[in-house]
Amino acid sequence: MDADTYVNSATYDVCLLAAAAWMDCVERTLLGEVEEVPGENGDNLTPRVHNGIRRPSFALTRPPGHHALAGQAMGFCIFNFAAVAACYALDRLGCGKVAILDLDAHHGNGHQAFVRTHPSICYASFHQKDAFPMTGLDPCDYGPHGNLLDVPVPAYSDLGTYLPLLDNKVLPFLTAFEPDLLIVSIGYDCLVDDPLAQLALGPQDFTAVGDRLLRAFGREKIVFGLEGGYDPDNVAVAIVSTLKPFL
Repeated sequence: MDADTYVNSATYDVCLLAAAAWMDCVERTLLGEVEEVPGENGDNLTPRVHNGIRRPSFALTRPPGHHALAGQAMGFCIFNFAAVAACYALDRLGCGKVAILDLDAHHGNGHQAFVRTHPSICYASFHQKDAFPMTGLDPCDYGPHGNLLDVPVPAYSDLGTYLPLLDNKVLPFLTAFEPDLLIVSIGYDCLVDDPLAQLALGPQDFTAVGDRLLRAFGREKIVFGLEGGYDPDNVAVAIVSTLKPFL
């Protein structure tokens, strides 16, 4: 599709499965986990019955999605899965407002373009300054509906940079929106050894991030979805660290 974004014969089906996983996570978090029940008339169809036990969910999918625009794939991204999940929550599951928090090292230009025209969604992004796709550099661009917040950080920023911004700027912005659901587009390319960015978070640092999200939003309205992250061993540790406060 471009110099970074390739497709093959499996891409479309994989992207449909990924979109379904994000929507399934929204359902499980808002309505409860699915219980299997026998199909009627002896068929093999199992109606989706939710048990009402609401917990955070994590869509462990690839490719990422936050760079995808409505008519353009880019930056490894084909479809914007967080946008799909947000629309599903709003249009099908009765949510009044949805917040998206983007913790990838790169600005989610696809997210921001989508949210700019949707006043029922807000978007906040941490990302490295002067990195692909060279957007999200104006911290005063709140959009026509006041629902956008860009927090560009310099290269080599560590947890000491992230946490004060999270506590004093990002979380107050998100909680003031009073969303019914928080979608966290979480990219682990902000890890110190990631080959595609120059940030300095350690895998265990994400426990502090998860703890703050838990305290701000509780257990019943958070969905995580994987974006970037290209150091597989450390990504695995960071995912566990992110979820540790919720276990």
